[in-house]
Amino acid sequence: MSIYIVADMEGISGVSGETVVRVGHSEWAERGRHYMASDVNAAIEGALAAGAKRIWVRDGHAGGDNLVRERVHPAAHLISGAGAVSSHLPGLDDGFDAVFLIGFHARMGTHKAQMDHTITTAAIDEVRLNGTAVGEIGIYAAYAGTFGVPVALVTGDAAATKESEVLLGDVGTVAVQEAYGRFSSRLLSFEDAHARIREGAAVATRSRRLPWRLEIPITVAVDFLRSADADMAECVPLSRRSGPRTVEYSADAPDVAFRALQALVHLGGIAAHRWATTIYGSGSKIV
Repeated sequence: MSIYIVADMEGISGVSGETVVRVGHSEWAERGRHYMASDVNAAIEGALAAGAKRIWVRDGHAGGDNLVRERVHPAAHLISGAGAVSSHLPGLDDGFDAVFLIGFHARMGTHKAQMDHTITTAAIDEVRLNGTAVGEIGIYAAYAGTFGVPVALVTGDAAATKESEVLLGDVGTVAVQEAYGRFSSRLLSFEDAHARIREGAAVATRSRRLPWRLEIPITVAVDFLRSADADMAECVPLSRRSGPRTVEYSADAPDVAFRALQALVHLGGIAAHRWATTIYGSGSKIV
């Protein structure tokens, strides 16, 4: 069995509030990175106990350099950093049996969700794949599905696990916290959360779930927060401006469609960064 794990940070056990996930903040360095490694290791331990022989872990938060490397379970290979040609799931192929999404959050605009957003709060209002609104859970699931690989486990806050169940149907979930607002949650103890993740990972490793496959052609639609973001994203060749803040791209080849999604988001983000710098000054960050 081969398992590909993607780790985000907002839905990790013990995380509540932006300082723990903000790269460079003391709370991120002293707590967040260690909390993240503990949840990932629990998933690895569960997968190994169920017979997994190959485990890759992709650091999927911000720039991809969050996990304390010396703390990651030695049985796993770590994919660190950003900027890969396909930054969704670098190295994924049909030789993997399942994808685990550890520490995930709900999509932008979800009520009672821990730090809800879709890719970036600076620029994105909503992403749709073939007309279905998705967050990062859906984007990863759809991309994995192009290789015939299912998302078998999602851990995070209760809103994220509910989102995955509604979207994917037959998927294992572990809720390690329940949000009362964007920066307020009721947290499980670390011991309880890690035990649940280990068990969930073991069950997911033994399961045979179906991948989420999109029909061809794949149409990606991004609703940006500002028209200026869409102005920049519209520079992607063959894209289509379908609304004041919406840019779409359609392709028969899944890889092309998902690369286009990356390009739309990155270009829209450039406009958002310029706006933030103009309003708030250099070095600013929208959260």
